[in-house]
Amino acid sequence: MNKIKTYKTNSYSGKINVSSIYSKSLEWKIIVPTMVYHYLLEKIEKEPPFKHFKLEIALYFLSLLISIPATKKDKIFFNGYIPLDSKILRKINSNYYKYFDYFLEIKVLQKINYDNRKNSCNSYRYDYSEINSDSKECIELEEIDMGNKLKEKLFYQQEKYLVAFNSCKHLIKWFNKDLFLDYDALISSFKDEFCYNKFKVGYNNYDKIQSKALNYIHSAITIKNGAFNISRNKDADNRLHTNFTNMPSKFRKFIYYKNENIISYDIKNSQPYFMIYVLENINNKENIEIMKRIYNNTSIILQKMNKILSIKGFQEEFIVLRQVILDGQFYELLMELFNDIKADEDGKYRWTFFNFDKGRKETKEFLEKRDLIKRITLQILYTPLSKPSKEYKIFKNKFPNLCECIEILKSDTPDKNSYKLFPKLLQHVESDFVLDKITKQISNDYPEMPIFTIHDSFCSTESWFPYLKAGVDKYFNYYTNGMTPKLKEESWLKSKNKVA
Repeated sequence: MNKIKTYKTNSYSGKINVSSIYSKSLEWKIIVPTMVYHYLLEKIEKEPPFKHFKLEIALYFLSLLISIPATKKDKIFFNGYIPLDSKILRKINSNYYKYFDYFLEIKVLQKINYDNRKNSCNSYRYDYSEINSDSKECIELEEIDMGNKLKEKLFYQQEKYLVAFNSCKHLIKWFNKDLFLDYDALISSFKDEFCYNKFKVGYNNYDKIQSKALNYIHSAITIKNGAFNISRNKDADNRLHTNFTNMPSKFRKFIYYKNENIISYDIKNSQPYFMIYVLENINNKENIEIMKRIYNNTSIILQKMNKILSIKGFQEEFIVLRQVILDGQFYELLMELFNDIKADEDGKYRWTFFNFDKGRKETKEFLEKRDLIKRITLQILYTPLSKPSKEYKIFKNKFPNLCECIEILKSDTPDKNSYKLFPKLLQHVESDFVLDKITKQISNDYPEMPIFTIHDSFCSTESWFPYLKAGVDKYFNYYTNGMTPKLKEESWLKSKNKVA
């Protein structure tokens, strides 16, 4: 196998984060919607662009509008507009603004100007009101080879902002030519989701299925082509983001490694589990080191935390919650607290959440009650102190002393976004366990074992899985002094599902 180099761009507050691993045996491609590609070519013939215009640069800029949302599947982009940071665009081409002026002129893109008050960038989306297609009504993407100059430019910029990936060499090395996606079977299986009437595509009658279709097929094509995207940012969540973490979970059954099915071993109630681990081991040296990366004044936080942790009321709450979480029953506990949740007449569950980033209420739809409860869990853990959610208030009524601890971990600074520090802490503790402790130890024990991770999930091939499972159990027990979480075994081929 060719030696794999790792590259990463500067995230610039998360506006754009194009990260990849590159091997000489693999080629990068520019991927754009076919109808956008043909529309651009037609416009170039009719309305010639500016002097020194380069088609591959133009296509690369246009490709960002699907590659960015495809690698950030959990992020919601307002009305399909994708923020693009000018600092990064300029590094690709100093005349980047001429390209985007031209895109607006020929109506291939629409734009929302930057807002200094919101610290936002210029945002763009495809102008489907102008772009029409011929005949076929299924999504197609054009795969275009990058020229060497563009490759060199991207590689240079990424290497310049290289992040220390040495900690994950034992994981990223398995993203290689032996990783196979049954692309034809996937496309056949999801043909209904990849198809819609292109003449009716637009944002006024916004359909989420339509918006997801481009992201879905982009995700499939990148794996098919060996375009492996890898990133880890200690200033953010410190998690390892890959093609697996960014693709729809329903795609997993089409993925094989050396023609073997992949099986995962998932931590149940992951975020609540790491919450109780942190609370029980708040003075642990390694936890303190993690906290120092996140908080301004760790000593004051520890002083406040230790005061609450010692009181009888907290201990009475904690012993109950601890056992529930270690048994993997946290969601069942919430179902009791939210016993008024009922399915609508169509069998779906709907719940109105307050979106703190957007400052408005949003109704979400769920097929399963458990999926709704998972979303409520995030609302409880991530709620701001200035405007606690209704879900958090219900939870706090049941566990007031525990919530006092949570509030301390959210209030390090007077900044309105300080509440985000607590989930960041949990994500850092999780990544420390999954990436830097357990998988590294297993890899040392079994260097030939393929290991993949999807945040709180450990994955390997069917033949290696018994060794992976035993290793995860062993090292969780070792590093937590017996405080082992409940884990669930799941085959990516759904017909082989098992529960631990």
